[in-house]
Amino acid sequence: MPKMKALARLFGVSRHFPTSRCFSTSQTVKQGLLKRLKDGGSVVVAEGYLWELERRGFLQFGNFLPEVVLEKPEAVEMLHEEFALAGSDVIEAFTVSVPAVITLAAHFPDRTTDEVPIPEACKRLEDQGAAVVGLNCSRGPDIMMPLIREVKNACKGPIAALPVPYRTTGKQKTFFSVKDPKSGKLVYPDNLDCVRCSRTDIRLFAEDAKEAGIQYIGLCCGNSASLTREVAEVYGKNPPASKYSTSTEQSFIFGDSAQDYGEEMRKLAKFMKGE
Repeated sequence: MPKMKALARLFGVSRHFPTSRCFSTSQTVKQGLLKRLKDGGSVVVAEGYLWELERRGFLQFGNFLPEVVLEKPEAVEMLHEEFALAGSDVIEAFTVSVPAVITLAAHFPDRTTDEVPIPEACKRLEDQGAAVVGLNCSRGPDIMMPLIREVKNACKGPIAALPVPYRTTGKQKTFFSVKDPKSGKLVYPDNLDCVRCSRTDIRLFAEDAKEAGIQYIGLCCGNSASLTREVAEVYGKNPPASKYSTSTEQSFIFGDSAQDYGEEMRKLAKFMKGE
């Protein structure tokens, strides 16, 4: 990815690139990460590049090696642009971040593998100088948020929340463990679509996170531009992709003017809706 490496050298960062410097968006990022968060602002972050690139046929589940950056760099650049236009404030590359945004993956136990409670682990990271701490990956929104609140109570600075967009449950806390409600079989890694969060699910998560004061917000493995747009809009952004947000006013089935399309179309709409 020569272009992204050049941007990293130019802007003095190696993982998070402000989208205003990469693409033309409706909301320019004029403040650095730390200043924006210190001023009480929010940062929307689109993650999940590996999974979305696999969905598009450019990456293999199992080894999860991002060979696509060498074999199809144009596919990676296109995904960067889609996430930026959907409202992501940063662009991520497969390198290391400065300043440090450190997130932990909480699996079934609410503790790390060296037996430190997750909230305490985040506090220790913050005390050691991490600019942002929090959770990402593994758990879905509903299962992650209670622990996120505990992390926020334990820490003083900005908190990150980036769940996977899958419907994990109290008994199946991680997307590694969730099962197909129809067959009862494990769905990780290539059958997760049957437990994928809806756009409404993600909007409700973003509203919950915003109310809880979460400033560094996004989605991890399984994310898409349409889901990032939901998060961005809840957080008060109006990204270019909002031009294409759902609008049913002109729909001959659900729109306010549905009755104006004639009897034949009204009958077809009833057939489609089962009325």
